[in-house]
Amino acid sequence: MPTYDAVIVGSGINSLVCAAVLARRGKHVCVLERNSTLGGCIRTEPLNAPGYLHDTLSTAHPLFVTSPGYAELKDDLHRAGLSYRNNDTPTGVLLPDNRSLILATSRERNVSTFNALASGDGDAYLSAMQDVEQNAGLVFSLLGNELWSAGVAKTVAGRLWKQGVHDTVAFFSPALMSCRSWLETRIRSDLVRALLAPWVLHTGLGPESAMSALMGKVVAFSLEAVGLPIVQGGNARTVEAFRRIVESRGGAFHVNADVDDILVENGAARGVRTRDERVFMGKEIICNVTPGQLYGKLLAPEHVPPPLRQQAMEYRYGKGNMQIHLSLSAPPDWPQEHLRDVIYLHLTSGLDGVSRAVSEAERGLLPAEGTICVAQPCAVDPSRSPAGGWVLWIQVPECPRIIKGDAWEKLPPPRTAAGRRKSESATPTGSSTAFRARFQT
Repeated sequence: MPTYDAVIVGSGINSLVCAAVLARRGKHVCVLERNSTLGGCIRTEPLNAPGYLHDTLSTAHPLFVTSPGYAELKDDLHRAGLSYRNNDTPTGVLLPDNRSLILATSRERNVSTFNALASGDGDAYLSAMQDVEQNAGLVFSLLGNELWSAGVAKTVAGRLWKQGVHDTVAFFSPALMSCRSWLETRIRSDLVRALLAPWVLHTGLGPESAMSALMGKVVAFSLEAVGLPIVQGGNARTVEAFRRIVESRGGAFHVNADVDDILVENGAARGVRTRDERVFMGKEIICNVTPGQLYGKLLAPEHVPPPLRQQAMEYRYGKGNMQIHLSLSAPPDWPQEHLRDVIYLHLTSGLDGVSRAVSEAERGLLPAEGTICVAQPCAVDPSRSPAGGWVLWIQVPECPRIIKGDAWEKLPPPRTAAGRRKSESATPTGSSTAFRARFQT
């Protein structure tokens, strides 16, 4: 029966970073993955045409390369084969009337461009980026740690000591502001609003959500600072690099290892048992899984306080997400040629369009006009396709978790289990889900 310093359940990015950091610090670690491929949402797969590679889920790494984990591991990762490609036009927006706008990695360029569209917009954007800079220590501590952790307490205490109670408390009120409030009170140009608003979708929020203004600013700040790093040759090379780091220090990975329960001795987790009866013992058991999996399946009821189990049962997932991957014989013919160099391009009618689609999705409706995010990895990594070819990753982030109807009122309502049409029924299990997104160019 193998015994490790740490047994890590799940092999997504958080598990990989955890395993590599512990391995570098001399710990003997084991990572268990229930699927046949490591990486969770990090994977690269060929499409049905030779030479085309697609990141079928996770693609770009702007927040990872700004994280403490990357700062500690980057030299080892790049020695292990990880290589990023990037450019100075990470994102942009295209409206139905063919107007477009790009967010560059140059703050000076962004401020000038925004001011040219509407006097004062660039200055308002500059002020927002400076706010993030001035509060970076507090912002990234809150976003990167458990709220009631010692690290957050230390950061807040340091802030109180240096800037006082008034300035510290004053941070939290605007931090709770919605993206709509920020954009409508500070930004006049509908094009600038349309450029910034869709990015809150990538954080799981909508423009009316609390803290969506802060997340919109943080994303814009990160895109300016590091662009949208794309892994050369496909995101699966990220997993390969992490694996080399861990295995070179004696760690192990196991696929097809579906953990069935956590073994508890004297009130402490000491091991796990897989569905096929393998047992892995460890001084620490680290589970990167959902609350329902951890407190409703892996831990026996007697080891979970009733209030905690109740919280796990009440946990609800956010909106759904749809992706389509295309192999093209040539780059797309965008209305403006420079859009071919944009890594993530949003197609939307603007701030109101994003809000409307989010509201419809949250009410269980297929949006009448969804926001479309188009990723173009070939803009920085030609190795993803044969010479002259192109790949597109198309994402619709405003999908209902359970489909109850169609906001465009063109599709019939889903069938109930009894086979009858019912506008308020949940989507039955099936091999595919129809989704329609309209956009005119």
